Amino acid sequence: MVNRYDELYRSFRWEVPARYNIARACCGQWAEDRSRFALYWEDESGAAAAYSFWDIQVAANRLSNALAALGVRRGDRVAIMLPQRPETAIAYIAIFQMGAIALPLSHLFGPDALEYRLEHAGASVAIVEPATLPNLWAVKDRLSQLKHVIGVGGARESGVHSYESLLEKSQSQFKPIDTSAEDPALIVTPSCSRAHSITVTPTDSPALMMERRWMS
Repeated sequence: MVNRYDELYRSFRWEVPARYNIARACCGQWAEDRSRFALYWEDESGAAAAYSFWDIQVAANRLSNALAALGVRRGDRVAIMLPQRPETAIAYIAIFQMGAIALPLSHLFGPDALEYRLEHAGASVAIVEPATLPNLWAVKDRLSQLKHVIGVGGARESGVHSYESLLEKSQSQFKPIDTSAEDPALIVTPSCSRAHSITVTPTDSPALMMERRWMS
């Protein structure tokens, strides 16, 4: 058998349309079918939930409208300081369909690591849960561009918006922003201290993202 791996590797090209939105590609195009299953979640206590693509899209629409009401616009940075839970997926879809930029931050980061990354990225909103709120609260007064904090799953402090309340009060319809495949969508910050951030567009392949990370 002829080994054509090198030939195929060199000739491969990503086929990404000029107009492209990650939220539409990952969720929106499937959401019209309310029976199409998307996500099953269970935590350490045994609490469980199941979501269709329609469920996720409706929640994302509500969050997009809530973020817009808080002043988030195209190109603004929204930090996601959540572990793997349904609200994490919903937040990504909501941010991407607004044309805003997601800033995922590990729930294991301490105050100093969070301060550097949030300030360097210019995040105006942070979405937190009970385990990540204390570390953010320790440095929030030093974050010059952070305007709003949204608390998921009972994360409460004075001035923190309740995620559940925001969604309850927001409209379930949202028209996604028309975005280019070259528009920034994500800022990735390596776990090592003071490492350079990487801005990712939908056209960036995983291999290219890793190459940029090591070159940084």
